Amino acid sequence: MIRVNIYGTGSDGNLSLIDDGITAIMVDCGLNTKIIKDVSIYNRLKACIITHEHNDHAKYKDKIAEITDIITDCTTKKIDNFEITTVEAFHNIKNIAAYIYNKADDINIMWATDYYKISKLYNEIDYIFSEISYDEEILQDAIVNNSVEYMHYKGLLNHMSLQRFCNLLKNVNLNVLKGIVVLHESDYLDRIIAIDKINEITKGKCSIFFGKGEYLLTKEKIMKNYKTEEIWKI
Repeated sequence: MIRVNIYGTGSDGNLSLIDDGITAIMVDCGLNTKIIKDVSIYNRLKACIITHEHNDHAKYKDKIAEITDIITDCTTKKIDNFEITTVEAFHNIKNIAAYIYNKADDINIMWATDYYKISKLYNEIDYIFSEISYDEEILQDAIVNNSVEYMHYKGLLNHMSLQRFCNLLKNVNLNVLKGIVVLHESDYLDRIIAIDKINEITKGKCSIFFGKGEYLLTKEKIMKNYKTEEIWKI
């Protein structure tokens, strides 16, 4: 079983841990690691993937670099049972997404945030952890109603929309995909609409979750440990 702890996702700070009990991989370090209550994790921490250099993803990069390897470029690394492949993901600065495969559990995870397009999409993915920042229709309504600042609107275009994500899903083997965790939401995404649109593509066969918390992944299914949600409030 793989445990994925998402301590923060969004403009306030991003930090997550992927842990198979032997090895832990951190994704982004935009929050102070004091938020991690399980200090034993540092004995297993073998790498930190930093998707890009924006402060909400990389604020504590120098501190983390003192204790583990940092991954910021497109590469492939084998670390114990994990194989990490990072690929270009398009944003307004240099950015990477990651495919994280655990051979012991035979689980393949895609992790992508702050992007509007990915350079390489794997067909067979068990779980997708991806930004869905906004719904294009909701954002357009906000523009018409003058309820969003123009610069904020322009910035959102460098992020993943619900419509783009649904198009991405059409190129994934939906017989393999078991779960989606939505990251980095803005005020211009309605979760109910997002669930409905994703279910149209997946025919309701894929579990959908949102945001911070602890996720438990097996080859068969994903579960969210709602009992631990209070731990990650910041």
